Amino acid sequence: MLIPTSNRVKWIDYAKCILIFFMVSGHCNINNTYHMFIYSFHMPAFFIISGYLFKIKEEKAFCFITKSIKSLLIPAIIYKVIHYVWYIIKGYVNNGDWNFLNIHDYIIKPILGFFIYDTEIALPLCGELWFVFILFFMRLIIYFIEKCRYYNIIYSIIMAFCFIYPTIVLQADFGCLFLTKRLIICFPFLLLGFKLKKQFSQIDKMPSYIIFILIPVILISIYLNTPIDIYYWNFGKSTIMFYINSFVTSICFFYLMTRIKCYPFIYKFILSFSIGTLLILGTHHIIMDILRQLHIKIAGELMPIVIMLMLYYPIEISRNKFKILIGK
Repeated sequence: MLIPTSNRVKWIDYAKCILIFFMVSGHCNINNTYHMFIYSFHMPAFFIISGYLFKIKEEKAFCFITKSIKSLLIPAIIYKVIHYVWYIIKGYVNNGDWNFLNIHDYIIKPILGFFIYDTEIALPLCGELWFVFILFFMRLIIYFIEKCRYYNIIYSIIMAFCFIYPTIVLQADFGCLFLTKRLIICFPFLLLGFKLKKQFSQIDKMPSYIIFILIPVILISIYLNTPIDIYYWNFGKSTIMFYINSFVTSICFFYLMTRIKCYPFIYKFILSFSIGTLLILGTHHIIMDILRQLHIKIAGELMPIVIMLMLYYPIEISRNKFKILIGK
């Protein structure tokens, strides 16, 4: 079994670092093959890790909710506000004066964008924070279900519903149900990470030959079931294959993370990016915008590397001075 060093499981840090790198890459101009591979599993893997790390302590509901608000909702709202300020600044830079400001586009639509992802009637600034919002509500769901006597029956019903619902509802919803529908599709991944803690903690004990047999098989399966994009409610030709591919790919990915040798100098950066995933999630689009405003052209494949390196010191400062920005 993997033993945490200084209360950290290093393969988790490597996984979080690479997954957040994949996330940033997916928002850059990358080639279709790379994009296809990333989107086949990177968000499900993030939810599995979130479930694995999620612990329910013996605390009252109010205390649990308060802590969850502090670690998830408050940072998300802060990043929404930062994006809103940047949105106004960018408008001024592009127009040269303040005449562009109007109540509908710069007050009403950004406020609606907290709940509605339809760009026709709202402005979902930092839209990628959908992950944080539904993670908050999924944690609440698990917390209260765990307090029930027949929690396994409840989980079984919910899992069945989560598997069936996307096969019935085929159209994406960017209105008020956007977060609800993404919660439904992603909940099984968080629950699997939460319930299979022991199995995931022993993932390094899996026979390597099984992993290396699975990898080519799953890559072919991913290719046959593309394109995948949870944000746009696209699960390829088969929703069941989406779940299988995402889960199996995540297992293979986690296993490979346990095989990475840990060098202190490199791990220093890995640890920082792992701790700072929330900050990277909430600010990388602003960095991309600033680079565009400065007419700095960077190849799509290099852009995520540049962005991650630019955010290294802000993460380190936040770890010491502004812990709320990293959910602490």
